[in-house]
Amino acid sequence: MRCLQNLIENKEYNKALDSLSQYRRASLFYKYSSVLMQQNPIKTVDVWKRMANLLQPKNLIPAIVQLDSNPLVAKQAINYLGSFQYENFNKSHNNSF
Repeated sequence: MRCLQNLIENKEYNKALDSLSQYRRASLFYKYSSVLMQQNPIKTVDVWKRMANLLQPKNLIPAIVQLDSNPLVAKQAINYLGSFQYENFNKSHNNSF
């Protein structure tokens, strides 16, 4: 875990996201997602989507709501939330038949 913090402190965000994927610990995603979302929103959301079975979207809200003036961050946050909503809609409708 110290390695992950060092990567972020050294602004090696892509490596940090790769490491985060390997650790597969939700608590680490929640801890570092805010800074990663600001620095590399496209890859952060991509990793979130790949780890969907591990993560609780409500715990990513702090990283999502910091939609400052960066339109790319806002676009990727909407991308993530939209995919999650679509998946839940399909699951709920497929189970009802």
